[in-house]
Amino acid sequence: MKSISRADFIDIGTVQKSHGTKGEVKLILNENVQLKKWAFLEFQGKPVPFYIEHISGSKEEPIIKLEGIESPAISQQLQGKNVLYPANLIKTGKAKKVGTVIGYRLIDRFFGEIGVLEAIQELPHQTMLVCHYKGKEVLIPAVDDFIMDIDSRKKTVLMNLPEGFLEI
Repeated sequence: MKSISRADFIDIGTVQKSHGTKGEVKLILNENVQLKKWAFLEFQGKPVPFYIEHISGSKEEPIIKLEGIESPAISQQLQGKNVLYPANLIKTGKAKKVGTVIGYRLIDRFFGEIGVLEAIQELPHQTMLVCHYKGKEVLIPAVDDFIMDIDSRKKTVLMNLPEGFLEI
């Protein structure tokens, strides 16, 4: 049985606040996904699954009732938690799959090997790939224009970075 790994998920939003008197929470989602049966919240860097009893509200700001969360006092403790989504279920664009490639080698088609992807940083308006290149930490935007291919068999990410990008 495969264990649940944070690397298999991407951050799709946050728990904004407690809602109502039965333990519901309001989410703010920054990805176009459809929550159905399960919601994964991040606790101490690990995804924890919660069964969704019901969903209401808008697609971008759903209000959900999670099994086992029965009061506002408990649901308030979830405020600010990251909402995660299995990366393999997001089908739009290569950049959406980067959450699954920590530990892969980043290779630029002109520069050659850049380094090993060490982490993914979720900034307010951009997801960044973190690696070391020539002894310095480098942040590379995770955008489809830069990611040409992800090869799971070879554990590589083929990049097409702009000329001079790594010299900054």
